[in-house]
Amino acid sequence: MPFQRDGAVNGSLESQGKSRKFLEGMEAEQRCATSSKRKSVQIPSDREQYERIEMTVRRMVQNFASHRTSSPNELRRIEKEWLDGLSHRDCKLLHAMNPWAGGLWSSLLAKAFDELAPDEPAWAVTVLDKDWDLAVGNYSTVAPADVKLIVDKMRKRLFEAFRGMSYLFMVDVSVERKAGAKNNDRLLSLHLHGVVWGDRKEVSARKRYFAGGHYGAPALRTKTMSDRDGWLAYACRDQRLGNYWWKAPNGESYGRRNEPIYSGSRLHLLRMFRNVTKPDLCLTSGTGQKIRRHALGVAKERGYLSPE
Repeated sequence: MPFQRDGAVNGSLESQGKSRKFLEGMEAEQRCATSSKRKSVQIPSDREQYERIEMTVRRMVQNFASHRTSSPNELRRIEKEWLDGLSHRDCKLLHAMNPWAGGLWSSLLAKAFDELAPDEPAWAVTVLDKDWDLAVGNYSTVAPADVKLIVDKMRKRLFEAFRGMSYLFMVDVSVERKAGAKNNDRLLSLHLHGVVWGDRKEVSARKRYFAGGHYGAPALRTKTMSDRDGWLAYACRDQRLGNYWWKAPNGESYGRRNEPIYSGSRLHLLRMFRNVTKPDLCLTSGTGQKIRRHALGVAKERGYLSPE
């Protein structure tokens, strides 16, 4: 089984009202590129996201059954294995695709910040590098091993770029579709959101270590962290909307709008993050490492278990 169980969730999740407002604001900002004539794409709630995951897994199992003879018990077992760790009661296991795990992990990080963060400037930083992208489609797929290779690359590059500085980053992924794409071709664009401590100019200067994203996206963006808890919640969230890109009439820039993530892309994400947890996607150094260690200790007290 991908995840172990050891009873009901210990305690309840704390209120995430402030973080939720921040997330809604960030997602609204992402939707601003959508045409006013086009109905805006709604972000699925935690429950709706889980229902979409259930639907994707059932379709996968049905497809599996259509290609080989399987007993009903075997099909139920396969479905249960893929859903294990993804329900609300299993959020303590911090599965990367669990809709409730991001809020729990970000709250643990926020508490650790209160106890361990130094009295020096901290900046909200996003890092993009197209060398970290993974291509998927009808004839290609991904696996946890692919994620591990990219995460190892990220870890080494962060260490080189921010040598001597403290940081805490979360690995995020966006599902990118370009106009005219065939065979359900998508890019799974892995990137980083997090916190770096130090002088802002010095932090911004580290952009030279990263290649930048597709469609002209900058390599590194630094912002004032006005809402720390909200930024951590944003960095730890699971992906629920995709991006659709097209070339602008001038032929130089690109337009973008949000679109739903459909079952095919969601299945790629489930495969990619199988047995991967939020702590696995947390890359740190210095103070950030202390914060992660503290948050992980509390998570283990509440029932977190590393995947088998």
